[in-house]
Amino acid sequence: MNRQAFTLIETVLAVAILATVLVSVIGLLPQALDSSRQANQRTAVSFILQDVQTRLTARQTMSAMRYDMRGSPCREHDPETAYHVTISPIITLPLPGETTGSIPTATLRVQATHGSWAESFTLSLAP
Repeated sequence: MNRQAFTLIETVLAVAILATVLVSVIGLLPQALDSSRQANQRTAVSFILQDVQTRLTARQTMSAMRYDMRGSPCREHDPETAYHVTISPIITLPLPGETTGSIPTATLRVQATHGSWAESFTLSLAP
């Protein structure tokens, strides 16, 4: 017997398997995109917190700052602004278990310019 072509059953099975795989992969795309967006946001917030802590440690006065999507500082009316940071006044908190030591801390509120995401962080500053 000389076979030169695929049978209809073989073709239908191959197309069904391919369709199942494609639907599975396409179903995972929204989760992958969301995970990527969250990772980028965490990275930007990490850069923002590092920049704010450096500025506060250097005793620069500031109340609100703006950052782009990469976590780099930007100007007030910059269209690239993605995050607003509001800084509460620095307060001094006692060290746990100590009666004489204290550490200056600042509370930051990082908020996305577009969307409803916002989170607060507490930074401890070197005395």
